[in-house]
Amino acid sequence: MLTFLRAAGAAVALLAGASLALAQKAPESMTPKFVAHASMADLFEIEAGKIAIDKAMKPEIRAFARRAMDDHGKITADLKAAVQAADPGVPLTTKLDQPHQRMIDELQAAEGDEFDRLYMSYQVKGHQQAVALYQAYAQSGDQTGLKGLVEDVLPMIQAHLVDAKKLADTVQR
Repeated sequence: MLTFLRAAGAAVALLAGASLALAQKAPESMTPKFVAHASMADLFEIEAGKIAIDKAMKPEIRAFARRAMDDHGKITADLKAAVQAADPGVPLTTKLDQPHQRMIDELQAAEGDEFDRLYMSYQVKGHQQAVALYQAYAQSGDQTGLKGLVEDVLPMIQAHLVDAKKLADTVQR
């Protein structure tokens, strides 16, 4: 009987420990949020760039748009490959959310110098957000392969931000 009580007590302790372990939530992975935000940013850059190539008044802005489209298209392809290798269950964003679609609609409606100012203001804001996003993942991301890509891509996004700020200054005058 004593052996049975000891075994029952051990089983209860084991179950209690297992329940406690399950109740303690593992830290949430940053990867799904990062991938969603990064792929949304790339998708927006590509869509906005298509519009800018047709509507921008300044040739420098059209050149910036082409480069941004090319670079963000490459980033998307690299991101997709890195995510597939690191965590295949994490999807990339394939459709603009409502705020980004609203910005696209505003770009489509804008004309002339107003378009240039609006496009460049979106580029500065978007690249500031992208730099912060990529820096945060580089520091705290939980997928090593993805962190490597982030560290490779971050200088390109920072260069886009520098260029966007310079162009924004030229159209604000």
